[in-house]
Amino acid sequence: MTKEPSAAEASAGRYPRWIDVLGVLWIVVAACAALVPTLVHGSTFGEFDFLSKYGLTSRPGVFIHNGAAADQTDEVLPWITLAWTQVHHGHLPLWNPYEALGMPLAFNFGSGAFSFPALVSYLTPVRIIYWVQIVVSLVVGGTGAYFLGRVLRLHPVACVFAGTTWVLSGPFFGYLGLPDTSVMSWMGWQFAAAVLILRGTRRLLSVLLFAVSLAFSFLAGNPQIEILILVALFIFVAVVLLFRSGPLRGSGPIRRPVGDLILAFVAGCALSAPLLLPGIQLADASIRKVAPSVSANPVSQVLGLLFQKFWGQPIAGSFINPQGFYQEQWVYVGAIAVALAIVALGMRGRRPEVVGLAVAAVAVAVASVSAPVERLLGALPIIGHSLWSRALIPLAFCVAMLAGIGLDAALQQRERQRAIRWTLGSFGTIAVILGLVWLFGRGALPAYAAHIRAESFVWPVVSTATGLAAFGTLAMIERRPGEKPRRQMKAWTFGVAGSLLICQTVFLVSGDSNIFSSSSTPYQPTPAVVALQRAAGTSLVGLGEGNETLTGGLGLGLGPNTNIPFGIHEFAEYDPIAPSTYFSAWKSLNGTSPGLGLVFYFTPAIDTAAIARRYGISYVLERRGAAGPTGSVFDTRVGNEDLYRIPGAATATLVPAATSSRWPSIDARGTAVHVEWPGPSAARIETKSSTAQVLRLRVASFPGWQATIDGRPLALSTYAVVGLQARIPAGKHIIELHYWPKDFTEGIALAAVTVATFGVVAIVTWRRKTTRGFSPEPTS
Repeated sequence: MTKEPSAAEASAGRYPRWIDVLGVLWIVVAACAALVPTLVHGSTFGEFDFLSKYGLTSRPGVFIHNGAAADQTDEVLPWITLAWTQVHHGHLPLWNPYEALGMPLAFNFGSGAFSFPALVSYLTPVRIIYWVQIVVSLVVGGTGAYFLGRVLRLHPVACVFAGTTWVLSGPFFGYLGLPDTSVMSWMGWQFAAAVLILRGTRRLLSVLLFAVSLAFSFLAGNPQIEILILVALFIFVAVVLLFRSGPLRGSGPIRRPVGDLILAFVAGCALSAPLLLPGIQLADASIRKVAPSVSANPVSQVLGLLFQKFWGQPIAGSFINPQGFYQEQWVYVGAIAVALAIVALGMRGRRPEVVGLAVAAVAVAVASVSAPVERLLGALPIIGHSLWSRALIPLAFCVAMLAGIGLDAALQQRERQRAIRWTLGSFGTIAVILGLVWLFGRGALPAYAAHIRAESFVWPVVSTATGLAAFGTLAMIERRPGEKPRRQMKAWTFGVAGSLLICQTVFLVSGDSNIFSSSSTPYQPTPAVVALQRAAGTSLVGLGEGNETLTGGLGLGLGPNTNIPFGIHEFAEYDPIAPSTYFSAWKSLNGTSPGLGLVFYFTPAIDTAAIARRYGISYVLERRGAAGPTGSVFDTRVGNEDLYRIPGAATATLVPAATSSRWPSIDARGTAVHVEWPGPSAARIETKSSTAQVLRLRVASFPGWQATIDGRPLALSTYAVVGLQARIPAGKHIIELHYWPKDFTEGIALAAVTVATFGVVAIVTWRRKTTRGFSPEPTS
C-alpha cells in the first residue's frame, strides 16, 4: 500500500519520490501523445511536402501541410544529418562543403552540433536522430518547468500543470524541430537555479546548475532566443531582490546572490565559449546583423494566449496571418492557464517570485507589441538585433508558471473558500472576454478563414466552461449545511484540480497534433534530381540568369540546403550567417542579383561563363528552353530545366604571378590543379611549376582557414570577395589547408579552465565539510 505524504511533508513541499516520477511521466507522455499523429504520416519528422513546391524536387498536386515550418527540412534536418555523418566518420562537424563555396557548420547558430540533444542523438542511428533531438528537448523542457515548480514548493499536481502547459504551449511546441525549442527547453532550469541562488541554497551546486543550463542553451543555437529569456530572468531576479530592500521593509542578502548570479552567468558563457566566440565573430559580419528585424506585433496578438487558430497559422490548411510573421502567432497557453495565472496574482500576489513572474510577463509582452519599445531595445549594443517581437516566448513561460502557482493556491485547504471566489471570478472574466471578442472582434474574413476563426473559440469556451463547472460544483459542496469531513473536501478539491489538468492536457495535445507532418520517404530524389546527380557528380552547380525572376531564387535547382541530402554541391545558400559582403559586393562585381538578403537567401544568378569560372562553377541550370550563360555549352536536360557546362571551371587553379606585388586580374586564366579532401574541413593540393604562381581556391574565405606549404605557414588572402588565394613559389610543393578557427581553440581552453575551476572548488568544499565533521577520539 502506498504511503500518503504527511501534512508536515506537504507543508514543506516534500513528497515521496514516486509522485515526482509520475508527474514528470505525465508531462513526457502528454508531449509524446501530441507527436503521435505526426508519426503516423511517416517515420521522419519534417515538412517534406514543402519541397514539392520548388525546383527539381517539385511534384504536382502535393498539399503543403504547414509551410510555416519549412525551416525543418530546408535548414535544420540537412545540417544535423550532415553533422551526424561527419561525427561518425571521425570528424568534428565544423564545415559544410555543400552550401555555395562552403559554410561553417557548428558555428552557424542553427545546426546545434554541440547541443545536448545533438550529443544524445550521435549515439543513435541516423534515421531517428531528429526524433531523438525533439524528444530530448521536450524532456528537458518539461522537467525544467516541473523542477522550478518544486523549487517554488508547489504541489506536484501544480508542477505537472505548469510543465505540461509549457512544453505544449505555442512557442515551445510551435518551434519544435528548430534550435529555438532546444534553447527554450533550459528556461525552467535557469529560473530554478536563479531561485536557489537567491535563497543561498547549496551555493556551488546552484551556481553550477545555472552555468550548465545557460551553456547548453547557448550551445543549442540561436542566441537571440536566450537573450529574450535572460531579459525575463533579469527582471524576475530584480523584482525578487527589490522585495529585500529597505523601502519595502524586506530583509535578506542582496550582494552575495548578485555576485553568485554574475559568477554563474560568466561561467555559463565560458562553458559555451567554443561556440560563442567563433559564432559571434561570424554573426557580427553576417547578413543577419544588417537585415531589419521583424516588426512589433499588434496588441491584439496577445489574444493568442487564449486562442490557437484565431490568427490562422500554424494549423495545417489554415489561412495566412495578415498581422505579421508566422512565429509570433505561437503564444497560446489556453484559457485555464490564463485564469489560474490571475488566481496566482490574486492569492499569492505578495510573494516576491509571483510578482517577479508577473512583472517579467508584462515587460516581455510590451517588448513584443510596442513599436517604440522595440526600437529602443533595438538600439542597444550587442543584444539590439534580437527578435523582440518573439518576446512572447518568455511570456508563455511566465504565464505557465503563474498558472501552476494559481492551481497550487486552489489546492490549499485552508484557503479553499477564497480560492473558489478567485477562480470563479477569473473564469467569469475570461468568459466575458470571449463573448466580447465573438461579438465585436472577429473581423471580416473570407468564408474559409472565418470558419477557422470561429472554430478557434471551441477550446477556450470548453476550457472556461470546465473551470466554471468544476469550481461552481466545489462552491455548492462548500456551502452545503453541516460539517464536511476534511478528507472528503480534499478529495473534491483534488478532483477539481485533476479535471482542469486533464482538460488542459487534452486541449493542448489535440491542438498541437495538427501542427506538423512527417514523411516515410524523406528527401526522395525525383527523376530530375537523379539526372543532375549523374551529370554533375561532385562538381559545383550554379543557378542561371532566369533565377532572378523567380521567388527568392528557389525556382531553379534545389532549394538551398536541400541539396545536401542528395550530395549535390550548389552555389546557393540559405543561412543567416552568410557574410553581408556576399550581398553587398556581388551586384557591383558581377552585375547580377545576389538573391534575397532580407531573408538570408544567397542565390546569385550566373549569366556568363566568366563569372562561373571565378567561383569554380562547373555547371549552370537554366529554365527549359532558355539560353545558357554566355560561353557555356549545353549538356543535358534535367526535368524542366536545362544543364549547361562551363569549360575551364575548376575548384583550384594556378595562375602565373604578376611581376609586381599586385594580384593577377580576377579573371586571369589558370591551370586546374587537383584537390584532395581528407575531410570536410581539410584540403590537400600538390603544385609543380617552373615560375611563381598564385593558387586560387574556390573555398569560402571565412576566418579560421589556415594553410601550410611544405609544412610551413602560408599566408591566405581573399579572392573575388568569397574565395581564397595564396602566392606559391616556383618548384614542387604540397599545400594543406584546414578549417579550425582560432576563437574555437580559445573557447575550448576557456571552457576547460572553467570545468577545472569548478572541480577544484568542489574538492575544496568537500574537504572542508569532511574536516568539520570529523571528531578525533578523546585521548585518555
